[in-house]
Amino acid sequence: MDLFIVVAIIAVLVAIAIPQLASYRQRAVKASMQADAGNVATMEEVFFDDTYSYIATTSNSGGSFVIGTQTGLMSYGNILQVLVSVPPTIYLIIISNETGGTGSTSYTLWNNGVMGFY
Repeated sequence: MDLFIVVAIIAVLVAIAIPQLASYRQRAVKASMQADAGNVATMEEVFFDDTYSYIATTSNSGGSFVIGTQTGLMSYGNILQVLVSVPPTIYLIIISNETGGTGSTSYTLWNNGVMGFY
């Protein structure tokens, strides 16, 4: 009987903990996407200071990318796409991640400061 009570208590604790872990994981993925977008934006601005233009780039999941002479590395699961206007004075950074626990998530950042998840 005592063993049954212990198992029941553990089952209740597990039932509470698993949804919380998924929530923590999703928040961590979103934070890594925002950090990666900020790093790419900084690299784009450094490139702009040197050349007066932005540059388009992409990366695979967790892969490296190059902006000018700078090489960056995306966090695990994050996929980078940088779109640039013609003439190259506006950029859009798109970070996608399909490992966030709730399907695909994307984070966008424009060089005018507009940002958000969708």
